[in-house]
Amino acid sequence: MKALEGITVVTLEHAIAAPFCTRQLADLGARVIKVERPGVGDFARAYDQRVHGLSSHFVWTNRSKESLALDLKHQQAPEILGRLLAQADVLVQNLAPGAAARMGLSFEALHALHPRLIVCDISGYGSDGPYRDKKAYDLLIQSESGFVSTTGSADEVAKVSAKHNFLKPITVPAGAYPGQKEPVHSVGSWSYILARADLADDIAYRLAKALHGGHAALVKRLDQAKETTPQSTANAAPSAKQIHPGVQKYLREVGALR
Repeated sequence: MKALEGITVVTLEHAIAAPFCTRQLADLGARVIKVERPGVGDFARAYDQRVHGLSSHFVWTNRSKESLALDLKHQQAPEILGRLLAQADVLVQNLAPGAAARMGLSFEALHALHPRLIVCDISGYGSDGPYRDKKAYDLLIQSESGFVSTTGSADEVAKVSAKHNFLKPITVPAGAYPGQKEPVHSVGSWSYILARADLADDIAYRLAKALHGGHAALVKRLDQAKETTPQSTANAAPSAKQIHPGVQKYLREVGALR
């Protein structure tokens, strides 16, 4: 028996963030019902036709799910969706910012009708801050954070080399594992935003805050950097002087930097 057998998840999703999230739940045994637009469905279906005529991206992120075609703007949609949610344990959505709330699907509205329902809202920039109303896609986030620069340019195949050794490995964990008391964080991701001097201060601060909990690992690396001999500076972690001002602000807030 899988860990999530008997759990029903209804998901209003497209692209990658929510589909990848709910794929993990499906892999763990949950029944995942994916609500899609009639006729076209999730636009990721049209990315390519590499898997027996289907989009490789779509197949990868949507295996083991059930699909329901429903026009959420139809006058009967609230009733149909309400019947689904009455039998569900979880609702996941990554619609455009504010779209779910406008359809009466905010946590507050749903909690009043379905007190036991777990509601997971996924957004690119969070529910507060100057970018809260913006849509977000993977390539946009990579570009804004400077991460896309590591893939190279027309003149240089890739920019991550031996001199950027402290960036390795850059891993982005999907979340915490069962039984783990602390969130999983990537020291590589920390090191990366430390080194990106061209990041706007507010972006660096928000990235650091999103990775909160990883500051203990960061401080350990900074301590190691202080002990590094001059002969091994090519492989050293960034020194405290190299920390981005936006990251410094966050680290001071949590007491990890004085």
